[in-house]
Amino acid sequence: MNFIFAIILLAVGFNLLRTLIFFILHLRPLSENEVKDLAEKRRKKLINNYYRFSSQETTVDKEFKSNMNPNGIYYEMDEDLYYFPAIVAALLKYKKHEWIVIGFEKDKKIVLMWVNKGEDNSSVTPLLSREEIKNKALKMNSNTVLKFHNHPNSNPNYYDCTNPSKQDKLSAGVLSEEVVEENINYIDFVCERGLHYKFHEDYNDNFYHIEKIIKKIEQENNNTKLQNYKLHRERVSK
Repeated sequence: MNFIFAIILLAVGFNLLRTLIFFILHLRPLSENEVKDLAEKRRKKLINNYYRFSSQETTVDKEFKSNMNPNGIYYEMDEDLYYFPAIVAALLKYKKHEWIVIGFEKDKKIVLMWVNKGEDNSSVTPLLSREEIKNKALKMNSNTVLKFHNHPNSNPNYYDCTNPSKQDKLSAGVLSEEVVEENINYIDFVCERGLHYKFHEDYNDNFYHIEKIIKKIEQENNNTKLQNYKLHRERVSK
């Protein structure tokens, strides 16, 4: 018992010593590279906070789901960005054909949704050209284009259909490049059995612009030694 207690004391003492050494060595201001590293970390955190999505399975109106136009149609929406991927996954659950859904987001609200059905259970393409998707997003003053498609699964106990295909990745990359050039963010998902799986994301440089974040950190840097320490702690924290 005394041996275990001694081990615990040693571990606590080691952690306290390590914390003290870090504190002493990081009272200095951040270097230029450290400022950039912290800015990248803050930007990533801001983006992740903006694009937080519910991971819970949800339900949708059965009549709306069964009456979705397979030939392609726009639906005006007013759905929270946070819940939208779960809503789409519910709309596509149990569909025997592949479907595609495109959402246009502005100020954390999905304001417009496009839906069309594929020819079979193994492929689907949007019945909108990339140019039309891009122009619609610009017209709606969208922050983000979100694209979804489902993978029908004939045997969920045997097959895992949550991963994107090579063609899925290729299509996402092409559309993403065109959309992001217009300062619009792009996210792509696979849906299976009522859940959504993000596999591609691309954010334009003006979204939480890195230079603005760097300037803010530079204003915080080298004011006091304690502030310097806090910035270092933020930089290395997980």
